[in-house]
Amino acid sequence: MIEFEGNTLYLNLLDTNAISEIVKNEESRTNYFNWSGKNNQLICFTPWSLLELRKDSRVYSTFQEIFSIVPCFMIKPYYHILKEEINNYPNIDHVDPIIFTFDPFNEKVERRLKYILNTLFTNSQILGSEFEWDNNWKTQVLNSILSLKSNFEPKNNYDSSDANRFVKKALPNYIHSQFPNKIVNDTIDPGPFKSVRLLLYVIFYRFYSENRNPEPQDIFDLMINAATPYMDSAIVEKFQAEIFKKIRNNSVLPATFDIRTLKDLRGKK
Repeated sequence: MIEFEGNTLYLNLLDTNAISEIVKNEESRTNYFNWSGKNNQLICFTPWSLLELRKDSRVYSTFQEIFSIVPCFMIKPYYHILKEEINNYPNIDHVDPIIFTFDPFNEKVERRLKYILNTLFTNSQILGSEFEWDNNWKTQVLNSILSLKSNFEPKNNYDSSDANRFVKKALPNYIHSQFPNKIVNDTIDPGPFKSVRLLLYVIFYRFYSENRNPEPQDIFDLMINAATPYMDSAIVEKFQAEIFKKIRNNSVLPATFDIRTLKDLRGKK
């Protein structure tokens, strides 16, 4: 949450499906902006959603038009958040999840969504990175996720207690593999690594307990979800919402975390 001029404002993460629903469905769009306005919700999305939206030029163009007239934030990529968690360990109070603030009311055009996105995606390095992310990086992450499973087996069938055991066992090894010179593996406190813990819980419930192997298209969903511990609410697809409900009330997602789905956008019960 953010305090601004005496008001408490809440960070609301939209996954790609939620953004697409708002863009394509006028009723959902009206419902969303009515809800977010009444409840002081600030629109947040990740670069991963942008990469997915850009695959459909019409949807991406409409997204820019609609979201250019409201204040919103782009959230840092997962790896940047993790790096901040590492650099500030064990104090996570200084972790800032926001990379860009888009302000349609600012007289400086450099602060506006369309200007920033057009600048980003005409840069040859960004375009090269976009190709790398979509074609090679997803496979690398996928293989990394699959390697975790071989090191963790349930006592019988997977149950809720296995989720905590999995996170506790996998997190130190993961952190040490990413930053071997930063933290001594045996003394690591998992608490400050909220993005990693959230990611591992999602991996457990999304793939292991469902006995389903991840696919390349799952990777962007995981990267989007990793930012959730730094948000106050999220609108996600139904399966992901059920996972969030399973881990709400713990130190990764607090009891107050507001979980919504596309059904809520459409005003259906």
